[in-house]
Amino acid sequence: LQNCFSVTDSPVWMDSSTSLECKHLEQSVGGALNLSYITGSRAYERFTGNQIAKMFKMKTEEYNQTERISLVSSFAASLFLGDYAAVDYSDGSGMNLLDIYKRKWSKQCLEACAPELEEKLGTPVPSMSVLGSVSSHLVRHYGFSPACKVIAFTGDNPGSLAGMRLKEGDIAVSRLVNLFIFRSQAPNFTRIQLLQMGLVNLYKNGSIVRERIRNECATGSWEEFSSALKSTPIGNNGNLGNEQILLMPNVFRLVKYRLLCCFIKH
Repeated sequence: LQNCFSVTDSPVWMDSSTSLECKHLEQSVGGALNLSYITGSRAYERFTGNQIAKMFKMKTEEYNQTERISLVSSFAASLFLGDYAAVDYSDGSGMNLLDIYKRKWSKQCLEACAPELEEKLGTPVPSMSVLGSVSSHLVRHYGFSPACKVIAFTGDNPGSLAGMRLKEGDIAVSRLVNLFIFRSQAPNFTRIQLLQMGLVNLYKNGSIVRERIRNECATGSWEEFSSALKSTPIGNNGNLGNEQILLMPNVFRLVKYRLLCCFIKH
């Protein structure tokens, strides 16, 4: 597949170089508050729409050669499907491009980011959509059943949220690479509904903070770190520490490498 990408170095999820694009997007729709009404969030540097806008500005030729822009989730589904897989509503809502009420790409946001973007993104689909059967390549070479179906892939955060099966008023904290705080706002969500609805506060970077504390307070040993953690009362007397805010007003940024989206050429 290495020869099918129009851009070989795609932007990463902790990139913070798109502040100008974020400002332009917010201004194009009448301000940050209006953008949050449309897409669920004000403009954030890591969100795909702003990254695409920068890509179009800096690498116009490569953008024009691009046939499809996929999220990591939809690209992974494409590998199973043997064709371009659609972006699901949940992962699509983290792009500053999806109208979360109409569940369609926002024309205003698309036009503010880059031309012909709707064609390159494809039509978003519900998170429970059956996209089709696995490719014949997987059937022939890896023993998949021809009847095996490919369901729309989603992101790690909505997947975690659905798996937690939160009830109304529940709050769940996930400290993976980042610190995620999930909140359920309505009763009796099914797993599928949770994939498409939910509130998330996101802080970066939980992993870096833990590693720094381990190095400073536990001589770099995870065993000592775990021992100290076990000796602390559950709940840490109500204290929760984190240093870097990701989906909140900016304090400062770090860069860490993880593929955010991929550009596939004609």
